[in-house]
This record gives sequence, C-alpha cells and structure tokens, in this order.
Amino acid sequence: MFSIWVRRLSSDEENKKKREKEEGIDQERDSIRNKISEKEEEEEKKKRKRRRKKRKKKKKKKKKKKKKKKKKKKKKKKKKKKKKKKKKKKKKREKERGGRILREEKA
Repeated sequence: MFSIWVRRLSSDEENKKKREKEEGIDQERDSIRNKISEKEEEEEKKKRKRRRKKRKKKKKKKKKKKKKKKKKKKKKKKKKKKKKKKKKKKKKREKERGGRILREEKA
C-alpha cells in the first residue's frame, strides 16, 4: 500500500513538472508572439506617420503652387490695367493735340 502511494506521488510530481515545463514553453511562445506583434504595430505606426508627413508635404506644395498661380494672375491683371490706363492717357493726349500724330511727322 505504501509503495503504491509513493509511486502515485512521484508520478504526480512528474506530471506537475511536465505541465510546468509545457506552461513555460507556452509562456515563451506568447512572449515571442507579443514581441513580434509589438514590432509590427511599431512599423505600422511609422508607416502611417510617414504617409501622413508625405500627404502634408504634398498639400503644402499644392497650396504654394496655388498661391503662386494666384499671384501670377494678379500680376497679369495689374499689368493689363496699367496698359489700359496708358492707352487711355495716350488717346487723351492725341485728342488734345488735334488728332493722331504720325511717326513720320514726328521725326
């Protein structure tokens, strides 16, 4: 009877050790999986950040281009206005002098 009890106790201990060993292995696997998933998350985060930065840069560039275009348009309009004013002045002067003055007569 005593020998059976001792055998049972030792087998229980062995099973316990096996279980602990398996649990340890499982824990290691879990920790490795966690590390891998954390790395992947970190990479994804970096990618997202990079994408966001790129998008922002593109937007800024577009805005700058638009501003430049607007400025150019404004400049063109101003030039046109100036030209019109000059033409008007010239006409007024010619009217005062009594008609259009030909270049040949001027020279």
